[in-house]
Amino acid sequence: MLDFHTDNSFPNRDKVLELFSNGSQEYRNGSWDHSIEAFNEALKLNPNDKACQVFIDRCEHMKNNSNGENWEGIWELESK
Repeated sequence: MLDFHTDNSFPNRDKVLELFSNGSQEYRNGSWDHSIEAFNEALKLNPNDKACQVFIDRCEHMKNNSNGENWEGIWELESK
């Protein structure tokens, strides 16, 4: 899906994708701090990555508003 990118259009693509994958796995596991760390590292390499920022925001929300019990790795939208 990202094959059309070149090194100029998406520098560090493979490393960013690896970090995003790791962050996503930690997110599904409810490991908020590890997830944030991975997404922040990806953002350092690709500062315009909006998906990483969305997941960081979600992790911060979960850290501050949930005890982690019954986490199934699914984010439910409550409004549009």
